[in-house]
Amino acid sequence: MDRGNLGRIFYLISGGFICYGFYKIFAYKNLDSILDSGTNAYVGGDAYNYIINSNYATGYFVLALLFTILGSTMLILEKMDDNKSKEDNHENSEKEKTNS
Repeated sequence: MDRGNLGRIFYLISGGFICYGFYKIFAYKNLDSILDSGTNAYVGGDAYNYIINSNYATGYFVLALLFTILGSTMLILEKMDDNKSKEDNHENSEKEKTNS
C-alpha cells in the first residue's frame, strides 16, 4: 500500500472519530427508569454525565487530530517521493543526452 492511500485511510478514520465525538456530545438522554439505561448516561446526575461525555468527546477529537496529522504526513511524504523520482528521471535523461 502506498503512502497516499494510507494517508487517505487515516483521514477517513479521523472523520469517524470526529463524528463519534460529536455523537458523545449531542446524543444524551438520561432515563430514570431502572429497566432503560438511556443514551450516553453513566451515573445518576445530568451534570456528571455531561462531564463524562465531554471527556470522551475530547479524547475522540484528540484521536482525530492524531490521525489527521498522520494522514497529512503520509501525503507530504508521497509528494516528496514523487518529486525525488522526477528529479532522478530528469538527471538520468540529462546524463544520457550528454553521453550521446
